[in-house]
Amino acid sequence: MYTVTEAAQLVGVSSGTLRLWEAQGLVQPQRGPGGRRRYSEADLERLRKIQWWRRVRGLNAPAIRRELEREEYARLGDAQPAAPARPERADLQLRTARRRAGLTLKQLSERSGLSVSFLSAVERGVSAPSPTAAARLTAALHGDVRVDAQQESPVHRLGSGKRVDIAPGITYEWLSGHQGLLEPQLAVVQPGAHSDNTYQHDGEEFLVVLSGSFELVLGEAVRALTPRDSVHFDSQVPHSWANRGDVEAEVLWITTERGVWQAGSSSHGPRKDG
Repeated sequence: MYTVTEAAQLVGVSSGTLRLWEAQGLVQPQRGPGGRRRYSEADLERLRKIQWWRRVRGLNAPAIRRELEREEYARLGDAQPAAPARPERADLQLRTARRRAGLTLKQLSERSGLSVSFLSAVERGVSAPSPTAAARLTAALHGDVRVDAQQESPVHRLGSGKRVDIAPGITYEWLSGHQGLLEPQLAVVQPGAHSDNTYQHDGEEFLVVLSGSFELVLGEAVRALTPRDSVHFDSQVPHSWANRGDVEAEVLWITTERGVWQAGSSSHGPRKDG
């Protein structure tokens, strides 16, 4: 049996992520003396599958629960499912998901609002999507309307915009239907949740912490942000982030990602497909 810390290290996630998955009903570890969590080998196999579905297929918690329920149903007929095969290279992940959804690059571009050239670069391993672009892809691959497809209004009330769970413990709400260069979002990040990797892209970003605490890594610098702290930076600087605190963090995040969006998708600003 493994402790929560040991299990998290073996799966490659944080202890907070395991607690979040438990709260979402994806795994139910045993409890030892004092109520401490204990994970079996079967639990570790289940956690690795959850991690694979989350990272490779981009599934949210409800979709992962459906996959787990299908496997449990299959076991009733002694049909033990094999563990999902991990693609050999990260650049195959989007291509595999796109083909599974039966979409061409052009169709995925139209659904997501991302340019064909950018999607092709991701599939070839030349570029990696930011969380904003990943949220657009997640919605498009699952047949949802574009994340920014909402009625344009001069006033936006928080909670009324399109919301996407881009990863366990991370929810983005789009704050505007205006198709301009700026893309404002409210990021709600649960304790222990974090960006998968360090990433970089064209454009720039501005964020301000509204509540909770937020760790932002820019190059070699680590910034510990608290409410009312803000940062403005060039998105070409390698960056990553995490909520290291004990309560959820709310972050107002405004991005531009030139070279990512479809040509003509914005009525303002320069051409964005080159």
